[in-house]
Parts: sequence; structure tokens; C-alpha cells
Amino acid sequence: MDIKKAIQIFWNKLHKRFERPIQLGDMYFVLHGQKIGQFLVLIDFDVEKKIYSILGLPDSEVIYISQKDIEFGITNKVLDFIKKLPIDIYRDCEKEFQYRLEKSINN
Repeated sequence: MDIKKAIQIFWNKLHKRFERPIQLGDMYFVLHGQKIGQFLVLIDFDVEKKIYSILGLPDSEVIYISQKDIEFGITNKVLDFIKKLPIDIYRDCEKEFQYRLEKSINN
């Protein structure tokens, strides 16, 4: 194994150790793809299905994205972590998510 490859492997392992875990209440900005320019707030996570329930802002859109796609987006710089929302803001986002979800079910 050459030194360049060894350094790359070491760097990848070191970087993985310091990655921030994905948490509910996290806000990401979409840099590429279909939702470019939107903010995504992680509202809930279905452990069995491994799917995140997400509020897309500014349109207050109800979105479902797999854990695998979220991880891919973070790793490949499609999603840019903005911040962990304060609990009161997160609760407001949860309420908006539920309102939009109920509205879509009733229509």
C-alpha cells in the first residue's frame, strides 16, 4: 500500500470518528438536487422503516427521506448542517409538520 492511500484511509477513519450524529431538530440546507435552496428540519424518525419525517422550509412541505439518503447527502455535501434548533423552535416546526400532514390527509 502506498503512503498516499494509507493517509487517505487514516484521514477517513479519523474524520468518521468526529462526525456529528444526526439528531431530531437538526436543520440542513440543500445544496444540490430537486430540493435545492430548501431548509430541512428533522422532525421524527421511524426506526423500523429507517425513514425521517422532515419539514421542508420555507414552503412547510411534508417530506419523507430514508436514513440512507440523509447520510449520503451529508457525506457527499448535498446537505449542509446549519444548526440544532432550539427546543421551542423545534416544537413549532413539529406543530407545523402535524398541521400540514393533517391538511394533506383531509384534502
